[in-house]
Amino acid sequence: MSYALIAAVIVLLGTGLVAAAIGWPRDRTAWGLVAGLGLFAGMIACALLAGLLMPERSDRLPLRVPVAAALLAVAAWGLAWRRRAMAQPKPAPARPRAARLVWWAAWAAAALHLWPLAREIWLRPAFPWDAWATWLIKPKAWFLSGRFEPYVAPADWLTGEGTRTMVGWNYPELSAWLQLLLAQARGGWEEPLLLLPWFALLVALLVGVYALARRLEIAPAVAAVAAYALASMPLLDSHVALAGYLDLWVATAVVFALGAWLCWLREPRSRGYLVLAIGLAACLPLLKREGLVWLVLLAGLMVYARCGPRLRRGMLLAGGVLAVVLVLAVLLAGDAVNGWLAGTALIPNPGQTEGPILAWRPEGLAIVVASFGADNWHLLMLALVLIVPYRAWRLREDPCARLVGLFLLTGWVFLLFLFCLTPASSWAQSETAAHRLVMHLVPATVLWLVLLFGDSTNPSRTAGESDGVR
Repeated sequence: MSYALIAAVIVLLGTGLVAAAIGWPRDRTAWGLVAGLGLFAGMIACALLAGLLMPERSDRLPLRVPVAAALLAVAAWGLAWRRRAMAQPKPAPARPRAARLVWWAAWAAAALHLWPLAREIWLRPAFPWDAWATWLIKPKAWFLSGRFEPYVAPADWLTGEGTRTMVGWNYPELSAWLQLLLAQARGGWEEPLLLLPWFALLVALLVGVYALARRLEIAPAVAAVAAYALASMPLLDSHVALAGYLDLWVATAVVFALGAWLCWLREPRSRGYLVLAIGLAACLPLLKREGLVWLVLLAGLMVYARCGPRLRRGMLLAGGVLAVVLVLAVLLAGDAVNGWLAGTALIPNPGQTEGPILAWRPEGLAIVVASFGADNWHLLMLALVLIVPYRAWRLREDPCARLVGLFLLTGWVFLLFLFCLTPASSWAQSETAAHRLVMHLVPATVLWLVLLFGDSTNPSRTAGESDGVR
């Protein structure tokens, strides 16, 4: 089974799943959704199939996954074809010449960013520390040994047989399954080919965010500028050029799940968007353990949107009070709180933590300073400070913009709690992991900014009368 054939199966399966969910694509925006979200969904789906169908001998993996993926792809595209009557294309309004020039310029600039990234991946093996020391160990060991042996805790490895162990033995294995599948299909451990999914991921992110913005009634030029903004983010580009980390995958899953859910809020009869959003969100813990936090926040946001106005106000009040009480408890009764935590199973190894488990650590605020002063995000955070007050009226009129803003707010509350009250403050000082966690919210932040530039004069009229937002 060749590498090219596996890549083709990945594309066919992913695009088929998205087309089956949203209906047969009838316009350019729908095709953009199928291409962007489909490429990401295809890689995730084939990785899941590899994990579910994993044989004892790993060299048999390429014989199982392509057959199952091809059958699923045919079924998905068949379902999409049967649903073709549900798709109602809308006529595209004429665009001014200046807007067309901005659209072409934005995509040309984004393409200029993509070319050196592709060359970097093609010419360099896995370079970042966590990539070759953590994330690539499992698939490489399975490939070179020819056997799939589970990774367990060191204590279990000492007392058992047919197992392996490592420092990150309990890390999610979704990316490892995909890389093992690609390596077996290629017939050799060629790291540039195994890291190409990171380049495909960035392409999927740009196309997917553009298509989601267009489906949410954002002007083509503004949506194209959003795609360019993501392509120009230095840290995003670094995670592609120096591929191997999973943070860009988490960020993509977050914005795709959030965007698909917003599309359902705008078009409640298109329940496929909701199914797509739930499926993408469910993949978050399979990518990284931090994904569980974003899954919980997304699930809470979806529940919040379905509640009535009075219950929503109560939920916001309860959440704010709980956060204030928690911070005050740590500041005023830190010893009692830490003593209680040490005596429970909430902290697995309290003795391994230097100092108290929960305490005020002002050095954690370095992540906020760095978000504005570092080069990782260009001027994104400054743009937030300038644009949000200028377009605040959109928050009053558009419930989708309010919901995305609420998600980002709760996400930053979690990050500040993590960096300012827990031993993770050391990450904020060294900036090793802090900005990788911030990256999880960056594509969603860009989508939020373009929502503030929506074309609709009163989008709340449509969303408020639908079944999506109560």
